[in-house]
Amino acid sequence: VHCSETELCSLLSNGLENAIQAASQVEPPNLRRVSIHLGIHGNNLLIQVENSYTGALSFQDGLPCTVQQGHGLGTRSIRAIVRSHGGEALFRAQNGRFQLRILLPEHPVQDNLQHG
Repeated sequence: VHCSETELCSLLSNGLENAIQAASQVEPPNLRRVSIHLGIHGNNLLIQVENSYTGALSFQDGLPCTVQQGHGLGTRSIRAIVRSHGGEALFRAQNGRFQLRILLPEHPVQDNLQHG
């Protein structure tokens, strides 16, 4: 994967920070969940972060919306980094479970176009 270490750390830290913050609001505490999975899916690096959440969640332009001042920059940053490398970032929420799924191609965008 042709992301810098800084970009990979940013993807992981933003995803985990959001997941931990959301799960910490779930009651009772024994229902709080955060999980992370990293692996290879085809020719892509897969990063998947899942967490429990509570309350209503809405989306705008494919990104979860927040009512807290200064929040929401992490999801925009995730999408910008992933798109800059020709990847895909998907945000989904259903039945109290939120999922961030990132796919980053093994080769830079130019290589995908030349060899695809």
